[in-house]
Parts: sequence; C-alpha cells; structure tokens
Amino acid sequence: MGDLNFNSDEHKPKDRDFTPVPEGEYKAWITEARVVSTKAGDGKMLKVTLELLEPVEFARKKVFDMFNIQNPSAQAVEIGLGQLSALCKALGKSGIVEDSSELLNIEVVVKLKIDDSYDPSKPQNKVVKYSPTKATQRALDKLAAITSGVVAPGEAAPVDDFPDDDDVNF
Repeated sequence: MGDLNFNSDEHKPKDRDFTPVPEGEYKAWITEARVVSTKAGDGKMLKVTLELLEPVEFARKKVFDMFNIQNPSAQAVEIGLGQLSALCKALGKSGIVEDSSELLNIEVVVKLKIDDSYDPSKPQNKVVKYSPTKATQRALDKLAAITSGVVAPGEAAPVDDFPDDDDVNF
C-alpha cells in the first residue's frame, strides 16, 4: 500500500487565495524564519513568513519577506541588514540575535504595499515598514527608563496614555 491513501471524493476542493491584502498596517507575527542560500549560491538570506492577526477579515493571510545577510553586493547586504535591524527593533530584540527562531511568535505591526514589479499579472504584498505593537513599545519604554536610571528595576516606570488594548487603527 502507498504512503498517501487519500480519497479526494471525501473532501471539498479548496482554492488557494494569493490575492494581496489592501495596502495598510496590519498586526502580524512571524511563524517561520530560516536562513537559506541565495539562488546563485553565493550568499545567504533570511526568509520569514508572517501571518496576519488583525484585522480579523485578513487573519491567517500569509506575507513573505526576505533579508540579504551575505551577498557579493555590499549594497544588498547593507540594505538587508538595515531592514533586518528594523524588524528586530520592532520585535523588541536589541543587540545580538543568535538564532532565527528568536524572531518567532512575537507580534509586530507591518505596513504593506502592493507590488507588481516582479510580475504585473501577479501582484503581491511587500512589507515596507516594521513597527512595534503598543505592548512592545510600552515594554521598550519601560526598559529605556530603567536603563537610563529614571526608575530603578522593580519600580513602576512612567506610563504613557496608551489604551489598555493593543488594537492597531486600520
């Protein structure tokens, strides 16, 4: 007997929807991150899969991004590492990130545009900006207050006028 043993008559066919979501800001998290070799084999890139969390009508939609981390082109590396730095800071990761798994399952706000430069018949979303969620920003502000000596560890740090929820205005 084979290893699949699947009866297609027992399941409804499902189409895969690769239609890009409208341009705007979305709450998301990284569900997959891995370092891979470039197509040419002369460099490395970090590929990430983001899953949208909010707004609810786009929840579970996937968006992809990649960052050049080794490349014969110094400019490509400079751009890639700058974008990766923006992502790490938006995730609340400062300093050294040793493993791509450290980027997983942390909420972040992504600003998306629709890009059809690769293939006009197949537009796709492109991440143009990463920002911390309000909860991450509050934690970063508290850490900055502690490290700057404004408050001692264990004391309450000044709180902004952030609402208790972490909704992104869409």
